[in-house]
Amino acid sequence: MMSASRQVSDALSSTRKFEGREALIPYRHEFAGSSFSTEGAGTSGLSLYALCTRKTEIEDVRRAISCWQENDALNFPYSEVVGYFQAVGRNQAAPPLISDLRRAADRYQKEFQRSEISASRELLLNWLPMTFDQVDGTYDSYIGASVAEFLISKSSAGNILTTIDAFTAALVADLAIIEAQALAALPGSGTQYARARAATRALARIHDFLPQAPADSTVISLAEAALRNRCSASDLAEKALKSAEVLLESSPYYSRRS
Repeated sequence: MMSASRQVSDALSSTRKFEGREALIPYRHEFAGSSFSTEGAGTSGLSLYALCTRKTEIEDVRRAISCWQENDALNFPYSEVVGYFQAVGRNQAAPPLISDLRRAADRYQKEFQRSEISASRELLLNWLPMTFDQVDGTYDSYIGASVAEFLISKSSAGNILTTIDAFTAALVADLAIIEAQALAALPGSGTQYARARAATRALARIHDFLPQAPADSTVISLAEAALRNRCSASDLAEKALKSAEVLLESSPYYSRRS
């Protein structure tokens, strides 16, 4: 029988082709009068949208984590952490923040060993290693295999493929959102237009490679409309964003959360 890790790797491989080979090719962008390079950015999770539009303050992110650790009633600051990583790149994250995240994971690991923890905290425990695996990470940690395995463990035996498809579909939707936001921030970039179209094409054809994805006709029709007649950058970004958001809204809670 195929191992869970192998199933996850095989399932996620279908999304990697949509990340775009251009992500590994250095090119320059113009934004707000300044020029910057994204050489190697595709391998470190850099988001052009976050790079161009978000003011990233490392101390604000660390403060949010500290507040969360001091008050168990607060939710983990996913948006702050992910926003920071997208703006600076996974491999350029500040060492103090990486240490904060590692300590948080160690804390939950000890708690998990002592007693039962909630499903949301167990999800976080499997998600956190992706944020501090820059030095000692593996392929499985890089693609988040432990998160997928967690989702599989919470599904019944007959729903494993449905769970994998839903999780992978959520990744495709998230990628499409990032590319659409980047296009809205860089409407004059031909490279970004091509990237956004590629991600949108994945939405339009999602049932071809993820037959059990929770994508209804609205997701498909919006994506197809975005691809029709080579529409303007703003129209493509708007329709792709709506299509991806509808898909995420229909995804199971933990697939969407992860």
